[in-house]
Amino acid sequence: MINTFYAERRRPDAVPVFGLDIAAPAVHYAQQVGLLDAAFTDDLEQAPPGPRQNRAIRRAAERRPGAPCG
Repeated sequence: MINTFYAERRRPDAVPVFGLDIAAPAVHYAQQVGLLDAAFTDDLEQAPPGPRQNRAIRRAAERRPGAPCG
């Protein structure tokens, strides 16, 4: 229902959207309903981004040549 609502409105040229929060239910819900392409729960105040988040950032940067990253 809700994910259909957002999916129908997604632009074909939409950039990837990542969600980051230490509250796992928040980002996982946003991903389930189609608002996020990826969801991460890394606590960046305690440790650097994890390997999964780093891979996602690199993939997003590769899709947008010339875009600043980091």
